[in-house]
Amino acid sequence: NSSRLRESMIDTGKALDFGAFTQGNRGPSLFSIAYLPNQGIELSELQTIAQDELDRIVADGVSDEELEKVINQIRSERIVGLETTFGLAEAVQSANFYFDNPDALFTEIDRFTEVTSEDIQRVIETYLQPEQRHVFTAIPGEGEPEEIAEPVVQEPGPNDDELTATYVQGQDTPPEALPVRSFNLPPITEITLENGLEVIIIQRDELPIISLDLVLPGGSSQVAADKAGLADLTTEVITRGTESRTGPEIAREIEQIGGVIGAFADEDWLDIGVFALKDDADTAFELLGDVALNPTFPEQEIEVNRQRYLSDLETTQSDPGALAGRAFSSIVYANHPYGNLTSAETFNSITRDDIVAYYEAQ
Repeated sequence: NSSRLRESMIDTGKALDFGAFTQGNRGPSLFSIAYLPNQGIELSELQTIAQDELDRIVADGVSDEELEKVINQIRSERIVGLETTFGLAEAVQSANFYFDNPDALFTEIDRFTEVTSEDIQRVIETYLQPEQRHVFTAIPGEGEPEEIAEPVVQEPGPNDDELTATYVQGQDTPPEALPVRSFNLPPITEITLENGLEVIIIQRDELPIISLDLVLPGGSSQVAADKAGLADLTTEVITRGTESRTGPEIAREIEQIGGVIGAFADEDWLDIGVFALKDDADTAFELLGDVALNPTFPEQEIEVNRQRYLSDLETTQSDPGALAGRAFSSIVYANHPYGNLTSAETFNSITRDDIVAYYEAQ
């Protein structure tokens, strides 16, 4: 949320979403920037913004603060990836595949800390030039559907019957069950503070991370049908400004230490959460408290996110799964609040006063 493209695409109201990522291989790799414009914004404008940011790095370089932030983010992602057995196995496999050494799992971060601004400038000038770029544009609803070819029926090979018989035979004899292993829950402590806040602490010492969630009853089911979307809009802007910090300042402060802050609304509750390394627990608690207790809901942030939601609604009109989900909810829940559907009308009717009143009611 404190990235260059966030500030130039999202915060300016030009893009619904964006992403910049690499597909790293042992051989030739791929660098991509993807973006989805808001209503009324041309794709070419976002393409120009993306190229301008690359050009700006070549001209001015990357600050030490930016490099530190990205390295801290990568370090946190790597640590969180080790939280599950599957994640650990994947990390060991990747280290062995890419570096021919499973122990590289513990030293890979050193490769990032050695990257300099000059390295990044050199890579952009060498590989990320317009003449080496391929642009793919997808516009839903345009063009005629391609004729679908008849399926090709392949004649059975000489060994197909034998293989099928072997497969079926194997399924008739299931393997023996693995031995039952004991499962021990981590220590769980429940306390109630003097202000009535109920606190549940789940202690896990395997990784040096801390995850905090403030869960409040309420959610979208507490919103009137003609204001559907109010809960989502509230949680989107609650982290975008407090009495002492702007939205970009909140994002930079938490992301500088490799952490994440965010909020979301379910049908029956609101969740404001923050993640960080244990060494930065004080900062995590401070930011969570500030966002939860002192939000200012800036008008500009409300309008930027309103436009994003409206663009997202328009995008869902070409998504059969999303349309089916909306139809399902309205049919199954009928007049129950769970069945209230967001629309351009309900989003446009939401005012800052509505957001403040909803927040105070929680």
